[in-house]
Amino acid sequence: MISAQATRKNKMKLSEFIKVSHSSSTKASDITRQMILAGIGIIWFFKDKDTNTLQKFIILPLLTLGLALLLDLLQYFLRGIMFKSFYDKNISRHRGADPELAVPDKLSKPLYAIYYGKICLMLVSYILIVIFLFHNLHFK
Repeated sequence: MISAQATRKNKMKLSEFIKVSHSSSTKASDITRQMILAGIGIIWFFKDKDTNTLQKFIILPLLTLGLALLLDLLQYFLRGIMFKSFYDKNISRHRGADPELAVPDKLSKPLYAIYYGKICLMLVSYILIVIFLFHNLHFK
């Protein structure tokens, strides 16, 4: 965690920047996941109670929310596989030592692409939900 003194001066050690980045992206992922599930709940609320069906327009944000949830799983699943593979490849080279190694771009770039993708899908979904609400709710 960043010290209060470091943030007051607006100066941090370089190593703190990556810690802030990781903690912020973890928090953003948690919030995104909660918003995806909440969006699915909102859509479920507007299903036709008699026929148990959804209006055509509301299916699109349901699909984008489902894709966002799939990307959320894919991000962490791939991260686990990729980092384990990197570990396995490097453990024999260092024979008991635990050196600091830079995370290669080939590991981080695809994960960040998935991360940004799921957030964008969630935002698009909410825009579509808001459009649906404005077209279907009649305010008195």
